[in-house]
Amino acid sequence: MSFDIISIPRQGYGKGSPPWKDPPRRGSLEQADATALAEFLAAFTTTPNRCFFAVWEGYGHLSPGGIRRLTQSGEGGQILSPREVLEASRLEGVGRRYVLYTGPLSCVTSFFAVIWSDSPNLWWPEDRQWIVATDIDLDSTYVGGSEALIEALSNDPRFEVLPASRDDPTYP
Repeated sequence: MSFDIISIPRQGYGKGSPPWKDPPRRGSLEQADATALAEFLAAFTTTPNRCFFAVWEGYGHLSPGGIRRLTQSGEGGQILSPREVLEASRLEGVGRRYVLYTGPLSCVTSFFAVIWSDSPNLWWPEDRQWIVATDIDLDSTYVGGSEALIEALSNDPRFEVLPASRDDPTYP
């Protein structure tokens, strides 16, 4: 579901203030949401200590040249990813290439560093019992898994869950 589809009322409906302060951030889960989702998903995998995290290579700090950061003195310093990251093989996705990381599920919080404040775009356990996808251009995160997982996720008060099918549009 696209936020734009559900946030703009049809003509003649919705004359009050929106029930949110800000629209969701595009391309990333908030850190608290990613942490809660990882804690939830740990119960639905036999391999929580062996997970994969794919991050779109188009973020500036994952390409040669890195990004620039201002210091308190006002001087800029270049921050480069380690050579292993810059030269790593890429995972090919639909229209995107990703740097692939591995580690325990709890590592999802490692992506929220000072330089990098985004969640991984794709993450899944080695046993492939579920997958989380947050495309850089979308304001929603998709979770794929068993019916039992989706039902439990829908019933967890920490999350706002809407069912989706393969035919649902992701853009308005």
